[in-house]
Amino acid sequence: MIEIKRLTQFDAADAQRLISGYVSNAKHRVEKTETLHQIIIKLELTSLSRPYVKQYESLDSETFGKYCELLGYGFSFGAYEDNRCVGFALSEPQRWNNTLWV
Repeated sequence: MIEIKRLTQFDAADAQRLISGYVSNAKHRVEKTETLHQIIIKLELTSLSRPYVKQYESLDSETFGKYCELLGYGFSFGAYEDNRCVGFALSEPQRWNNTLWV
């Protein structure tokens, strides 16, 4: 069972393992319609004929350091299965417009 906990420390090995890339079998098609009185943006999920594969290069120490800094804000969470980090969400408050960057 997955347990969500506040992320207070970030292990470099976990970061490298989890920030390695992704595979997608679909993409969103975006359609925008604009009139004098409204703007409509439509997203339609469409299947890809072959999966899109994105691989990230090794996580550099500067980026890892920035990720670790984000933990100090207290808005980052980890997903754990059997005490092993299997996912995370890093967040940073944006004071100028009262939002949260995730």
